Amino acid sequence: MSAAVDTVQLNCDQTARSSKRIITSGLIIITVLVGGFGLWAGLAPLASGVMASGVVVAEGTRSTVQHLEGGIVKEILIKEGDAVVAGQVLLRLDEVQTKSRLGSLQAEFDGLQAREARLVAEQSGQSDISFSADLLSRNKNQRVFDIMAGETTLFEERRNALDTSLKMIGQQKTLYERHIVGSMAQIKSSTIQRSISQEELEGLETLFAKGYVAKTRLLKLQRENARLEGVIGEKQSQVSQAEIKVLESSVEEAQVKTDFRKEVISELREVQGNLFKLEEQILATKDTLKRLEIKAPRDGVVIDLQFHAINTVVLSGAPVLDIVPNGDALIIDARIKPIDIDNVLVGAEAEVRFPAFRQRTTPSVFGIVQVVSADTLLDPATNEPYYTARIMVTEQERQRIPNRSIVSGMPADVTVRSEDRTLIEYMTEPLTDVLARSFKE
Repeated sequence: MSAAVDTVQLNCDQTARSSKRIITSGLIIITVLVGGFGLWAGLAPLASGVMASGVVVAEGTRSTVQHLEGGIVKEILIKEGDAVVAGQVLLRLDEVQTKSRLGSLQAEFDGLQAREARLVAEQSGQSDISFSADLLSRNKNQRVFDIMAGETTLFEERRNALDTSLKMIGQQKTLYERHIVGSMAQIKSSTIQRSISQEELEGLETLFAKGYVAKTRLLKLQRENARLEGVIGEKQSQVSQAEIKVLESSVEEAQVKTDFRKEVISELREVQGNLFKLEEQILATKDTLKRLEIKAPRDGVVIDLQFHAINTVVLSGAPVLDIVPNGDALIIDARIKPIDIDNVLVGAEAEVRFPAFRQRTTPSVFGIVQVVSADTLLDPATNEPYYTARIMVTEQERQRIPNRSIVSGMPADVTVRSEDRTLIEYMTEPLTDVLARSFKE
């Protein structure tokens, strides 16, 4: 009996010692775990970050494609999001009005060119017109042929009219000159007759003085002598008048030539001035015709396409579309809350994710904060203030997302890494903030 009791007592002692060891081991394990966790929480740094929403922009500025004159959309050859290369035709505008204007200007220009050639020929006294090589090369065109034929006919008519006027003046001048010759002959004849009559009169006067002739005969001879004097005087007057007429005819002839030349020179200057203006207008219209094909100014991706149907009107200077570069480094503009701005520093690393892509198959990319705005901005939609942090993602980092088109305007989720802190600092920060604001009057 005593032996059985001793055995039971021994088993109880062994059980107690075993439980004590288990408890002790448990306490040791708990102490180690708690102590280790406390050491980890108090000493081990944990990465922290500021989360913000952002939007992708291109490093290079976007190119806004506009049209100077505007017009009506004829063809749309691209769509939103298409990749294009510099010089590629994007849209075509209707060319009917521009071609019609160009045709009118060209017809007017051809007419002035032919007119200029005719005036040059008149100015230099040529027998025919030397048209420009441009007109001659297109003389098979009926319109150009008619213009040249019309100027040739006008040239001949004006030349004939001038010749006729000069010929009439010349004929009048010839008549006056002949009249002078005839009058001079009569003066010469009358002068001879007067000399003879004078000699006869002198002899007769001597005989009359001696009483050998009758007075009537003397008077008759005196009258004849006086008549011859009158004829000579009259013819001399006529010669003087005819000489004046000859001089006037010469002056008139020179004046006709001068007036014609002045008219030609004045008209030629006017034509050449109009030709210069028309040439500029034609060049401008041809340039407008070329610009009816709206082309890409650079390689990139089409965004903000404003026109999606033909026959729509493009206003002068209105934006047609934008092109953003697709090979540059990406820039993400993130909106930072004012409360978080102290934790966003230039040079900090930022993780960027694109919610437009499947998150399971699309990795994050990393960039660097380049710029933080110096002051808050105001969201016009919500009136909430924010800071802008500009984050650069290099092309090398961008290649981690192959076969994905990241374009300007795409949303992005950004986490800007801030200063590392321990778990205890995370847990006690709200309490310390409350205490810092408390107990103040």
